[in-house]
Amino acid sequence: MKDASKSFLLTKNELRADACELGLEAVFNNSSLPLAAFFKPLVKLGFSIRERNLVRNTLYFLIGFQSGDIDEDKLDEYKSKIQNDHSYFEEETTRIVIILDNTVEAIRAKIIGCLYMNMINERITHDEFCEYSDLTNRLYITEFKYLSERIEEIPKHTFNRLVGLGIMTSGMRFGDEKNDGHIKVNDDKDWTRFGKKYAEIIGGVLRE
Repeated sequence: MKDASKSFLLTKNELRADACELGLEAVFNNSSLPLAAFFKPLVKLGFSIRERNLVRNTLYFLIGFQSGDIDEDKLDEYKSKIQNDHSYFEEETTRIVIILDNTVEAIRAKIIGCLYMNMINERITHDEFCEYSDLTNRLYITEFKYLSERIEEIPKHTFNRLVGLGIMTSGMRFGDEKNDGHIKVNDDKDWTRFGKKYAEIIGGVLRE
C-alpha cells in the first residue's frame, strides 16, 4: 500500500488492486485513503439498496421464468450443459446477474425471466435473448402497453422511438397522422418481425 503522502496520486488501477487485496472493510479503515471513512455509510447504504434490488429482481426473474410451459427435456439438457461446462455456467450467471443488477423496475426482470425460459425452449436463440434483454431495458415503461394491447393509435414521438428500436417500420405515413399528433398503425404492415416476435413472447407476462 502507498504511503499517505502519495495517496491522492494513486491511479484508478492501483486503487482497484489495493481494494481487491484489502477487502472493502479494510479500505474504509485504512488511514492512507483520505475521506474513506467519511464515505463508508454512503457506500454501505448503496450496497444495501443494490442487494435488495438484486434479490427482488431475481424473484421476479424466476416468476417470469415460470410464466409459461417449459419443455422438460430441453430444461434437462440445459441443466446438464451448465453443470458440465463451467465457463458457460459462469458466463450465463454473470450475464443474468449484471442484467438484473442494472434493472430498476420489477416488470423488466419478469420479462427477462420469460425471455430466458423461451431461450431454453428454443423459441428464441441465445443472440435473440441478448437482443431482447437489451431492448427490454431500453423501452420506456409506458411503451410496454403498446406491445401488450396493440393499440391502434400511437403518439407520433412514441411511434418514432419504436421505429428506432426496430419494433416498428417507418413505411409511408401519408394520411396516417391525425391532427392530435397520433399515428394510425396497422398490425400487419407496421410491426417488424423482430417486434412482433418480442410482443408475442412477452405479451402474457405484461397482461398478468
